[in-house]
Amino acid sequence: MKISGPKIEFNGNQTKVSFDIEIKNRVQKLFFQSTYPIAESISESCDAALVGLFLPAMYGNEDIIIDGMVSDRLLHGMNNVIQDLIIINAPTVYNRVKVTRSPHYSDDNEVYEQTRNQNSIAGFSGGIDSWNLINDCLINKSSERLSHILFSNVGSKMIGGEKLYMERLGRIVPIAKKLGVELLDIRTNLDSFYIENKPLWYPYTGQIRNIAVGLLLQRGISRFYLASGSDYSKTRFGNLDLSYIGALIIPHFSTESMHIVLQGAQKTRLEKTICVSSIKESYDLLDVCWRYPIYGSTEFTNCGQCGKCMTTLATLEAIGKLDLYANQFDMNAWSKVRDRYLEANRSKNDK
Repeated sequence: MKISGPKIEFNGNQTKVSFDIEIKNRVQKLFFQSTYPIAESISESCDAALVGLFLPAMYGNEDIIIDGMVSDRLLHGMNNVIQDLIIINAPTVYNRVKVTRSPHYSDDNEVYEQTRNQNSIAGFSGGIDSWNLINDCLINKSSERLSHILFSNVGSKMIGGEKLYMERLGRIVPIAKKLGVELLDIRTNLDSFYIENKPLWYPYTGQIRNIAVGLLLQRGISRFYLASGSDYSKTRFGNLDLSYIGALIIPHFSTESMHIVLQGAQKTRLEKTICVSSIKESYDLLDVCWRYPIYGSTEFTNCGQCGKCMTTLATLEAIGKLDLYANQFDMNAWSKVRDRYLEANRSKNDK
């Protein structure tokens, strides 16, 4: 695999960043685009493309050549601890590959030193983990305060496509205004490089895909907060879902100019849900569903019967906060599966 670029284009209020990706003598375009004001933040490096594509490369046993600028720190991490952890985690799935820079690009990192700044951004989807991050970084301010939130389509809305993505974006716009942060929306075709094979599914690789979008903005933003999908006590190897080793691997994606921060791993899912239920803005947007619009009505954000919906609904019911979110879920669908779900979980806990 050869990564070349980036090519940065401006057309009216639209900004498009593209990379040429050569795989087995065939060139494809990887692009990121936005109608939001991102021009001054766009990095001139290949870091975003490298992070976005190294998992498909490891899966396909493709060495990577970067024909462009790349962070020395990231390049070192890619050839060492990042691949070490991924291979230890899934040795029969991923292969060790060589990641090298074209010889005519120097090791000079002057560009990274010149772009240090104090802006910070967080990926935001409207789920429990995202809202907990908002609580930590905006409401209670236990971390550096956010200046931006980022919404992108790296694969989480794959079932509903562009229509669903735009619907979700429309709901997030007023939320960002209420929170007093700038919203950035970045669309990409990154998901098209992830073949339809279980190890590369978005639920397993989503955190790393989102880091790629964050690194695209490292010229104007120095800190990227990523919501943890698992707590520290659940850190373990041997699961295709890479979020279970997130606490170990995420910091190593940092570069000379952007610090990648995993936020929220100190809390369990129950603790996060209790925290989120006290945020009044979340009553207008809680988006946890994997299956919409296959299940349920398009009238609701969440189908009420996929695994994530049922877990969230059962937790909200247990803490007495379900009524606050009744308009966000298909409650009729939940009523049909509730008793069976609760009984199955009671039986599981009794064993």
